Amino acid sequence: MIKRDYRDVIRARYRLLVRGYCHASDIARFVPCSRDMSYRIIKEIRAKSKLEGLESLNNVVLTKRVMEYIGITESKIRKEYESIDWEKYDSCCYDEEKYQME
Repeated sequence: MIKRDYRDVIRARYRLLVRGYCHASDIARFVPCSRDMSYRIIKEIRAKSKLEGLESLNNVVLTKRVMEYIGITESKIRKEYESIDWEKYDSCCYDEEKYQME
């Protein structure tokens, strides 16, 4: 697993919050965890959804369900995102192509 700066995790969480759904590779950035672990998370979330009578597409889950799984709130994600000076950070540290969302 690639060790990421916490700001990269915050950026990924915010973008996925706005997008509203996650694939396994997105979950690996959101949590952060390995890709294998992200597939296990998807399976657990989908199993819980199925018990509630809801179905979803394969390997895609709602971002809000991932947030519930790891115990983070939307307000915390937004607060963390807004607390960072992105102009300063982007100018010296961020490689846009490396962390593009699918």
